[in-house]
Amino acid sequence: GGVLQAEAVAVADRTWLKLKQFSLLSVRENAHGERTGCLHRLLGQSLRAHMDSHAAAHTLGVCVWALEQHWAFDPADTTTWTAATAVLGHVQAVGRHTHALLRGAAEADECEGAAE
Repeated sequence: GGVLQAEAVAVADRTWLKLKQFSLLSVRENAHGERTGCLHRLLGQSLRAHMDSHAAAHTLGVCVWALEQHWAFDPADTTTWTAATAVLGHVQAVGRHTHALLRGAAEADECEGAAE
């Protein structure tokens, strides 16, 4: 448990440092003191292009989980709207990637069906 988690954190920190060193990742601190990272757009595209559908689905699942941790929108509570707006672009991006993944899977199914 604890040892594996500490090792994972150390690996993540080393990875962030390398990506920052080559300007492939930018890290900012938000108003709450939390660090957030953003991958360079070309790196993200390259990583997605080299993933099979299983890896892409897993990665999207991790992204959805991370978004759920930060999503605190309540339409009846206007004090949650500003924070939700900050996450909204990420929600939209995950939606676009999910749509593309599902469209690709549907097209692959159609091709397999036509070959039979």
